[in-house]
Amino acid sequence: MNVTEKALDSGWVVLSVSGRVDAQSAPALEERCQQVADRALRLALDMSQVHYISSAGLRVLFASLKNFRSRGGDLALV
Repeated sequence: MNVTEKALDSGWVVLSVSGRVDAQSAPALEERCQQVADRALRLALDMSQVHYISSAGLRVLFASLKNFRSRGGDLALV
């Protein structure tokens, strides 16, 4: 899995994810999402280059959504 980050003027942070999001890589994605949550309210996850996502990866997406919304923010998949 590879993750690149871009901050937009609109206040959104975009994490572009590529490769596999599985039990091995999911913790790293969760950490990156948490790092963004610590400094921004809106996260867009560009998953267009992800060719496999396991249940561990889906758990990260749901947990991150819950985290952002509990802070008054939002998370979007693109």
